Amino acid sequence: MAILYTRIVFLLFVFLVSSSAFASFSPVDEYLVNCGSDVDSNVDNRRFVGDASSSNVQFFSSEGSIALKGEKLPQNVPQIYRTARIFAQQAKYKFNVNEKGTHMVRLHFNRLYSSRIDLNDALFHVTVNGHVVLRNFSGDSSSDFESRVREFLIWVDVGEVVIRFVPSKDSNFAFVNAIEVISAPKDLIGDVATSVSHDGTEKFNGSAKQAMEVVYRVNVGGRKVTPFNDTLWRTWVTDEGFLKTGDGSSEKSYFTGRIKYRRGGASREVGPDNVYNTARVGKRSNGLVDMSWGFKVNVGYKYLIRMHFCDIASKSLG
Repeated sequence: MAILYTRIVFLLFVFLVSSSAFASFSPVDEYLVNCGSDVDSNVDNRRFVGDASSSNVQFFSSEGSIALKGEKLPQNVPQIYRTARIFAQQAKYKFNVNEKGTHMVRLHFNRLYSSRIDLNDALFHVTVNGHVVLRNFSGDSSSDFESRVREFLIWVDVGEVVIRFVPSKDSNFAFVNAIEVISAPKDLIGDVATSVSHDGTEKFNGSAKQAMEVVYRVNVGGRKVTPFNDTLWRTWVTDEGFLKTGDGSSEKSYFTGRIKYRRGGASREVGPDNVYNTARVGKRSNGLVDMSWGFKVNVGYKYLIRMHFCDIASKSLG
């Protein structure tokens, strides 16, 4: 199995204003699964189908899997986090895909409370088409009823996406609450990047075909953006927790009009209007502009850093 070795950091600083808007994106492949449930549920105007419903196609393959319902859940917990699929042995979900290219795979986890099974005892590995995306994973929630989404960008050149759950030898089971498999827009990840190291920079080809995990996706100068307000159902967090320079080094800029997109540049799927219409503008101090952000990362990985720019601050064009 190949090890997932590239992680992606989305730093949204904002991208270019120009002409011509793009039509809304409609993915060729889109699977939304409510794991461990016999009913469908709507979240952010999206329909997640229950994998235990007899009327739906069976996506998973496992003997002895358990459909678990949470107990003592607050009323505001979304339906997809009220149930889970439990695997006592290696299991897989398989999704047929019609389009070659990058696919977004999102795995939803919530260590819900149950008198039948203690999800805090879970420890398992997850692979996607042979790439190890999670190793000795426990659910990652720091408290009860706190959900966690792990998102991966996987290049698919075969006709299926196979997600395997493998309980660790130190655990009796694996679990998952919901799964998304969605074909990404062609322009989401460029194939050419600049590799930066201590030895300098060089051209890097084939970045679109790497297996990547989304680690940070940040809306600089703006509010948190939820999947309900994003063209690809993503979450963008605010940058306050990462900003290293003082408040006096920059000011927030807001744009109330409609962002326009240049053909051949970024599309609305690369970043929606409600992240491009905010920015930070650096203030000069002794002739210099200094805006810095810091992100904690794990050593031993390559990181793709994407910076987006949209001039919403200039008083005139250019």
